[in-house]
Amino acid sequence: MKLLMENWKRFLCEDRIPGNEEVIAYHASPKRFEKFSMDKADRESHSGVGLFFMEDPALVRRGKYIYKVKLNLRDGDRYGSGDENDNTDINFQYDYDHDGSLVYKMLNHDDIEILDVTKK
Repeated sequence: MKLLMENWKRFLCEDRIPGNEEVIAYHASPKRFEKFSMDKADRESHSGVGLFFMEDPALVRRGKYIYKVKLNLRDGDRYGSGDENDNTDINFQYDYDHDGSLVYKMLNHDDIEILDVTKK
């Protein structure tokens, strides 16, 4: 109950991520690379096509390389809040992991800047 009360806006979908903001986030990959590409995005994801990032580096999974990135959040929306096939006006979507952690789904690789790469 305490968790629900602390995160009620998340559960009611009343929270919004403001646009025109830069955030630091993390991504794990089994491979090392120099630039993110939408061509490598997971086409089988239940959350749709995109490049996924977490706010907490301890929560990124599956991969021996951890990418610290700067995300340029211009205009976004929460997953499932509209037509999932019409993303022409937004460059990111967001949702919350099962533990309440914020997850970003970037829809344009040009809005992702790699700051650092470390090996697990």
